[in-house]
Amino acid sequence: MGHDYRKTTHYDRDHRSSVTALVVTPNGRKIVSASRKLTSTSWKNPVKVWDVTTGEQLITLNHYSKEVTAVLVTPDGEKVISGSWDKTIKMWNINNGELIKNFTGDSSIGCCAITPDGSNIIAGEASGQLHFLQLTNY
Repeated sequence: MGHDYRKTTHYDRDHRSSVTALVVTPNGRKIVSASRKLTSTSWKNPVKVWDVTTGEQLITLNHYSKEVTAVLVTPDGEKVISGSWDKTIKMWNINNGELIKNFTGDSSIGCCAITPDGSNIIAGEASGQLHFLQLTNY
């Protein structure tokens, strides 16, 4: 029963609102988080990449018009996949923040999963549809 827990808290002006999704990279060195925040004029919905050891924010991934509801990392740890209520699934380079691919569904994206070999993403929509996206060329 001798678990030792250390609590640390990191605040960021974009994450002082609901954190909607989290994932840890396969090597355990980075965390990807999604949040939503209503500013005075619009929703601001960043995805952020953090260093697990230092708590330092490494990259911010933007370009969402609505809340990000799902984040995942490919098994090789090189790409972030995000799903949003703005009907998009985006693929990002985790190291430099480059947007690699953008897919638009028919309705809000509520969840995403990736196959263990990293070859397919499955995304669930508010409409009840599932999308199966092949990643063989990325």
